[in-house]
Amino acid sequence: MPRLVVYAAAFLIAGLVPAMAQTTSGSGSASGTMTMTTMTPVQFVVQAKNGNQFEIASSTLALDRTQNDQVKEFAQRIIDDHKLSDDQLREVLNQNSSLKKQVEQQMGQMEHAQGRVSRSATGQGVAAQAIKGQDGMLSPTQQQVMQRLRSAGEGAAFDRDYLTAQREAHRMTIDMLSTYIQNGTDNALKNFATETLPVVQEHMRMLEQIKL
Repeated sequence: MPRLVVYAAAFLIAGLVPAMAQTTSGSGSASGTMTMTTMTPVQFVVQAKNGNQFEIASSTLALDRTQNDQVKEFAQRIIDDHKLSDDQLREVLNQNSSLKKQVEQQMGQMEHAQGRVSRSATGQGVAAQAIKGQDGMLSPTQQQVMQRLRSAGEGAAFDRDYLTAQREAHRMTIDMLSTYIQNGTDNALKNFATETLPVVQEHMRMLEQIKL
C-alpha cells in the first residue's frame, strides 16, 4: 500500500478530522452517509488537543532525525505553534468549566479504554499503546504513525515520511477548523478555530516550499 494512503487512513481513524456521524435509514440501519455538521464542542476540543500532541511529538522526533535545515526550521515552528495552540485551547476551557469537565471525562475514558487494550495486547502490540501528553494523549493509530516515523531512519528517508505525515495532518486539520468555523455551536471555540486556521494554512505553505 502506498505510504500516502497509509498515512491518510491512519489520520482518519485517529480522529484528526471532524467527527462524521452516520445518518440512519427508515429501518434504523446505518446508511453510510456521512455528515460533517455534527461535531460537538467536546469532539472538536479532543481532536484539536490530540492533533497538537501528535504535531509536537512527531516534530520533536524530526529535530533529532533530520539533517535538512529547512525541515529543522519547519519542525521547530510546528512545535512552537502547537504548544501555543494548546495553551490557547486551555484558556478557552478555563473559561468554560462545564465544557472543561466534559473534555476531561472524554479523554479520561479514552485513556482508560486504551489502557485496557494495551494491557491485553501481546507481542509488539504497537497499535494498542497510548502515549500520554501534557494535556492529552496520542491515539493508538497516531502511535502507529509515530512508530512508522521512528522506523524510517534518519536523513532524507525520514524527511520524506515526516513531511508526508505533516501534509496529511495539516490538510485534515484545515478541514476540521473550517468545518467548525462554519457549523460549530460554541462561539469561543469558533473564535479559536478562526484564529488558528491561518496558522495551519501557513504551515501548509511552508511544507510546499521545502525541497529535499
